[in-house]
Amino acid sequence: SVNYPGGVAFRTLHDLTEEVARDKGKAQVHVDVLPAMTGVTRFGELHENWTYSKTEDLEMSEYEQRGFDYLLSSHPHVPGYVLWEQVEGFAGIRVPTSIRDIGDSLSVSKGLHLLLKTRPQVYIHRLSGGHD
Repeated sequence: SVNYPGGVAFRTLHDLTEEVARDKGKAQVHVDVLPAMTGVTRFGELHENWTYSKTEDLEMSEYEQRGFDYLLSSHPHVPGYVLWEQVEGFAGIRVPTSIRDIGDSLSVSKGLHLLLKTRPQVYIHRLSGGHD
């Protein structure tokens, strides 16, 4: 899942909004480039009454103007929106430097252990004053 933070974020968005989708019905979701490249697909569009946008080259100021209720973004802060969740993604590997690290590491071959590094990469936002 660390290779596909966009897909994880897309699934998380739908999990967080299941009740809203049932009650409200319609919503608009914008997916920016990084989430789209890391796992967001048409197969994950679970709510038939929702509109999903992958329009590229939008300025952050346009999101609210275009009426997006939810965003999957590579930006932790978006004007007019509240950060709801963040999803970690792959950020490299490192060699364990302590005995404790070895217990958490992946054994890739006899005697060689590696740790995956992650960092927040995809952010789920909801419109400020929007639905919880």
